[in-house]
Amino acid sequence: MYQWMMFLHAFLVVSFMLVHGASAKAAFQLKRETNRERISAILDLSVLYMTGLHITLGLTLITGILMIFLGGMWNRVWIWLSLVLLLVLFTAMTMLAASYFTQLRKDAGLRYFDIIFPRPALPPASPEVLKVHLSAFKPWPVALIGGGMLLLVTWLMIFQPF
Repeated sequence: MYQWMMFLHAFLVVSFMLVHGASAKAAFQLKRETNRERISAILDLSVLYMTGLHITLGLTLITGILMIFLGGMWNRVWIWLSLVLLLVLFTAMTMLAASYFTQLRKDAGLRYFDIIFPRPALPPASPEVLKVHLSAFKPWPVALIGGGMLLLVTWLMIFQPF
């Protein structure tokens, strides 16, 4: 049973990375866009990515916790450190990226999310305001933080150092 759970866990991690890669690409693409309709289309597509991202992340976490129970590994430090790092990473990504996308959705006159609650669209912001908010986001630091933390968690899970 443990090997099947590990297989499913690895599959879900790869699925998460594929979905998240598409979402990250949207963030980088937004930096180059000037057309409001294209910006709106990318933002709408990113909502679909986020749904898949949350589903795969949740299932990855569930399978990981089941593996901890099946393997009797609750006393291992690397398990707790991995869980803490994933919580920190999720919080950081929410603070750094989700708030940016929420502001852009408001500026574009699209429905947006207040935490997880959908909110109706607001009147679109002026092109100048939209341009200012588009230029304010720096996707590289977010990508580097996310990639670095993911690399660290992967190292902990593969090498199980303590």
